[in-house]
Amino acid sequence: MSGKNYDADAVAKIMEQMGGSVSRWEVQGPGGFTVKTNGTCEDNASGLEALRALLARTPSWPVSEQPKAPTNAPTLADAVKAYAEIEGPTLKPNTWEQRRRAFASFVDKIGGSVRVDEVTRPMASAWADGLQRSGLSKRYAANVVSHVAQLFEAQRRKGYAHHQPQGTTSGGTRFQAPVHARRGRGRDAATSCACV
Repeated sequence: MSGKNYDADAVAKIMEQMGGSVSRWEVQGPGGFTVKTNGTCEDNASGLEALRALLARTPSWPVSEQPKAPTNAPTLADAVKAYAEIEGPTLKPNTWEQRRRAFASFVDKIGGSVRVDEVTRPMASAWADGLQRSGLSKRYAANVVSHVAQLFEAQRRKGYAHHQPQGTTSGGTRFQAPVHARRGRGRDAATSCACV
């Protein structure tokens, strides 16, 4: 059969070669439907056609995983545009240019029509891995990822993104020297770090 659909002709051919017959059958589908036949050739053929029609209408996702309701989160393209209008003017020109390039790279990989709250960690991770595969140094790639994290931080503040899909340090745990160490005071001022 090599890749072809299982159909009545194939069943007939197998039955002819091996002898025997197809008796009644019953199929329960994922949408809760059931198709039963009485075993006659006509009823089996009708059952097969009914099964094909039902499967054509049945969603391809499992019943327990219905698609999510649409959200009002902006698309990545809209989020970048809003960020450029609101946050862009407050940044130094060099910083904004780096951030703009990082956003463009991310949107090119993920897609501008994807909503901010639909971006997953695996999607962002694949993009970040691709940065290093393209020849960028690990440090530079981390810098690019950090720029994109700022877009999600802005969206999180607006209530649209609930996590940092890149798994970056923005909004998460980072190490910063305590105040006395930053001011050069204290016994271990040069080596002391606190997790904030």
